[in-house]
Amino acid sequence: MRALPDAFIAAIVKLAQEAPLIWLFEIQLDTSYALRITPYLRSVTWPTAGGHVYEPFPLLFDSITASSEADTSTLLLTVPNVDRQLMPSLISYDGLTDRVVLVHLVSKETLAETTALRFDYEIATSAASTDVLTFELGAAELFEMSAPIQHYSRWYCGWRFGDSWTCGFDCSRTGASQTCARTWAACLEKGLEEERANLKNLHPRRARIFAGIPLTD
Repeated sequence: MRALPDAFIAAIVKLAQEAPLIWLFEIQLDTSYALRITPYLRSVTWPTAGGHVYEPFPLLFDSITASSEADTSTLLLTVPNVDRQLMPSLISYDGLTDRVVLVHLVSKETLAETTALRFDYEIATSAASTDVLTFELGAAELFEMSAPIQHYSRWYCGWRFGDSWTCGFDCSRTGASQTCARTWAACLEKGLEEERANLKNLHPRRARIFAGIPLTD
């Protein structure tokens, strides 16, 4: 097969690098670790200030579509398996079944902002061969989602108590508190409880309380 001219390859790379939209994939492996990859040609930090780093990784996926009822279809995600780079995660986390996958579509021009088109999936099935890994992603169940997704208060924490990804307090520990008033004082107490248990002190740093919100008459 005839090789492509270097100038032609350079033009393709330049076009890909200047693409205005970038896909970001976040596979939540457990409460403390997520695999963040992108089909973009270089690593992407989003948002730019203090955000997560998405490493370049070759992957293929279907077009994301929605039905007339606004239901997001399943998504087939394929990644190479020649170097077995993802196999340790696949083995350690039971084929990644039921793991949450967040798909973000961001603009290259606004990476400093948190604005993005987001799709929530869960891994329904996975398959491995010597050449590729294939994941079938299903849309996260709507009726299992909390609504509203975001709210802001100067008095009460916006996180769901005990949620591993947001609040971070471990309610499964023997003797751990099972309830929280979700106030600043309550969060301080949770931090003291973590210290008494010789755990990493996450509170009140994790408190989602916006004390700067002005009072209304």
